[in-house]
Parts: sequence; C-alpha cells; structure tokens
Amino acid sequence: MALLALALVSFAQAEVSASTASAPGGAGISAMRQGVTLAWLRIAGKAQALVLGVIFAVPSAYLLVVVSRMAYEAETDQPNQ
Repeated sequence: MALLALALVSFAQAEVSASTASAPGGAGISAMRQGVTLAWLRIAGKAQALVLGVIFAVPSAYLLVVVSRMAYEAETDQPNQ
C-alpha cells in the first residue's frame, strides 16, 4: 500500500511524468502519466494486484448499491407517483 501511495504522491509534482517504486520482496509498482488525465498503473506481483483490486472494487460495489437503492426508493416513493 505504501508503494501505491508513493507512486501516486509523486504525481503531485508537475515535472514528474513517471514514477517507480519497489520493495525488497520483489514487488514493484510503476505509474506513468500521459497528458493531464491519463495514468497507467502497473503492479508486479499477484498478491499486490489482488489487494489493489479489492481496494478499488469494494468502494465501487458499495457506491453502486447505494445509488441503486436511492433510485429504487425515489421510484417507489408515494409523493412521486
């Protein structure tokens, strides 16, 4: 997780367009920015990739459930009928 934070924090500097960090265990993370909004993130190591996938998937699934529930409640609310 610290490697991901290090790679993303380096984008705060305007002159940095690529960043690489590695750990002693062989895990590595690299990030490259092209233009203003496009960023590529590459993680070496299966365990780190799975952890990153879970970190991004859980909040996304939660947000999808919340938005779906709000839409359903708005459609079934009596004043909106």
